[in-house]
Amino acid sequence: MSHSRLYVIFLILTVLAACKTSQPIRPVEHYDPNTLENETSILRIPVKIFKTELQSNINRRIQGVIYEDKEPNEDDLMLRATKTADIQLDLQGQNILYKVPLSIWVKKGLAITSAEATGELELEFKTRFNIKNDWNLETVTLVEGFRWIKKPVAKIGFISLPVEFIANTILRRSKTTISEAIDKQVVNSFNLRNTMLGVWKQISEPVLVSEAYNSWILLRPKRLALSPFRATDGAIETHIFVESSPSLLLGSRPPQQNVLPLPDFVFGDFGTNEFQIAVQTMVPFTEAERLAKINLVGYTYQQGKQKVTVQDIRMYGQGNRLVVDTKLSGNYNGSVYMIGEPVYNPSKNRVELSDLDFELNTRNFLMRSAAWLFKGTLKNKIKENLDFYLDANLEEIRKTIQTELDNFVIAPGVKLIGNLSNIGLRNAYITPEGIRVTAQLKGTVAMEVHGF
Repeated sequence: MSHSRLYVIFLILTVLAACKTSQPIRPVEHYDPNTLENETSILRIPVKIFKTELQSNINRRIQGVIYEDKEPNEDDLMLRATKTADIQLDLQGQNILYKVPLSIWVKKGLAITSAEATGELELEFKTRFNIKNDWNLETVTLVEGFRWIKKPVAKIGFISLPVEFIANTILRRSKTTISEAIDKQVVNSFNLRNTMLGVWKQISEPVLVSEAYNSWILLRPKRLALSPFRATDGAIETHIFVESSPSLLLGSRPPQQNVLPLPDFVFGDFGTNEFQIAVQTMVPFTEAERLAKINLVGYTYQQGKQKVTVQDIRMYGQGNRLVVDTKLSGNYNGSVYMIGEPVYNPSKNRVELSDLDFELNTRNFLMRSAAWLFKGTLKNKIKENLDFYLDANLEEIRKTIQTELDNFVIAPGVKLIGNLSNIGLRNAYITPEGIRVTAQLKGTVAMEVHGF
């Protein structure tokens, strides 16, 4: 065999050998079993129902003639009671107190004639409210008493109209009518069940908190409770307690959730005014790759005369470590694999990739064929951008959530106003779907009911 033929064969074998070793071996993909469940959190929401609005609504609905007897009955007395001024409302514990000013016209039949008179009377009512299991409001209104502002006086000779008899007749005949009207208007003014259905449906829906990072909060509410009502200066106050297993999700809008039925009403009182919610955050590999590519794809690294350009980024797991497949073109064409473990850095309040470095097989391969890739900043550039997406720009998300809380309308006339004081990260681990991070939200929130 000639030397030229031996040379050709040697060249072919060299090329074939090079082809077999032109790429580092892809690290094996596998995941550790994880049994962590979403943590249960309690959200405490103060609620205010304003006295002035309740009073205004009742006055708007109860006007004019409150009670009228147009025909004399067994006591030969005709009576008409007309509201003359605004009903005044006060709050006392679980009770609402009303003062109803009335103008009274009476006509009393006498033996051979009749007498008419007018006067002014203030009736006092008390409404005690209760909430049934289905969240419907139940009220019971009773007459507490009366006060004459101007007693009716009419004299025919030596005969006077009996004032106390007239007052008692008014109370007896009108208390049912006025009490039922007040009960009806209070219940119609504030449909608690519809309001709570709106709240329950709204907090069951995913809420977009950042378009830039495709961030969604999903509360997954399980239970509702209400603290006993109490009257304060100018309002009826209570607290709604929401027990949930919240998640902060990155990526496309989470699929529509099956909204659980509104839980039965229960009284409860737990938690503090400040909410502290532990949130499970999933960063899908697809979303992590998208964010990393923004700054990495197209980046060119040069060492002397050698240079490569990042073409693509892919990620997957190996146990609880993240494998980063970086595809390069240029003086080296192919993949390099880096590997690191996500850990929480409390000093920076973010999750970072600890000890991110070239995977062992990749390192051995590059030492033989492209050692120059070890020198310089390629590894640091990749690490910086991976830390950036793991951080998920928490401050930006906090500002976005705060904007929502500045005036978050749950239903017509019902809005949340809150302050998100802090959002931080606690830990992270790798799953087949992506990187799961535990975040913590702290702040305060309150609900105001307007308009009824």
